[in-house]
Amino acid sequence: MRYPEGMALQNKFPILWDCFLQRINDALKATTQEELGRRLGVGKSAITKWRHGSTRGADLQDFLRYCDVLGIDFCGIINGTPTPTYSPSPFEIALAGVLESFLSVHNLTHEKAASSLWPETANGAAKLGRILTAKEPLTPEVLMQLCLLMEEDPGKLLRLARERVQPEGEQISGNAKSA
Repeated sequence: MRYPEGMALQNKFPILWDCFLQRINDALKATTQEELGRRLGVGKSAITKWRHGSTRGADLQDFLRYCDVLGIDFCGIINGTPTPTYSPSPFEIALAGVLESFLSVHNLTHEKAASSLWPETANGAAKLGRILTAKEPLTPEVLMQLCLLMEEDPGKLLRLARERVQPEGEQISGNAKSA
């Protein structure tokens, strides 16, 4: 891998780490540490330690997986040419989390759900995984197909996602949230 103007990987790590923490904080606007930890395959204490700066511990393979789940263009940042990536809103992140939870409740794996959504596609499970980790947009058509597959009311899922973004009883005044 070539580095622009001879920059070493260790000089790029602070940029990667800042991007990683920003994505963590953005994701936490729409979900809990427990749920985000489940998506990343870590406990909520790991997320707390990362956010508070008490550790940056992760081997490279795990860190690359975390970056992938969070939609961080690792290679682009290292090479100085990050590619534009899909940037979901907090509501989209929350809706993806709600759908992931409901698939689990209905005992539907990504493979099972994807084979119903896209029977002719070999990599449907990967596509569904990207949608459910909010790395790819969730279209209204796919939302409706998932709701039909699970026999769930789309309105119910949308309400649950809204509640995750703005919990019941919480009101927004100005730029600050207050209970």
